[in-house]
Amino acid sequence: MQSSSDRVLTIVKKSHKAAIKLAQISGTKRRLGILAIAEAIESSCDEILESNTIDLEMSREMAIAEPIA
Repeated sequence: MQSSSDRVLTIVKKSHKAAIKLAQISGTKRRLGILAIAEAIESSCDEILESNTIDLEMSREMAIAEPIA
């Protein structure tokens, strides 16, 4: 199992590679990609909100401080 810092490093490396590829893509393709991501987020809104609610409930049970509004 990877440590938290190893997971973060892996994500950072993948993000860097993706940024390089994204910089080489035409503006039209980049715009279409962003629109596709936005549509995916919007179509998953209910699931995202449900997961966030569960996370907040779990943090309260673990006595983690309330998030800053």
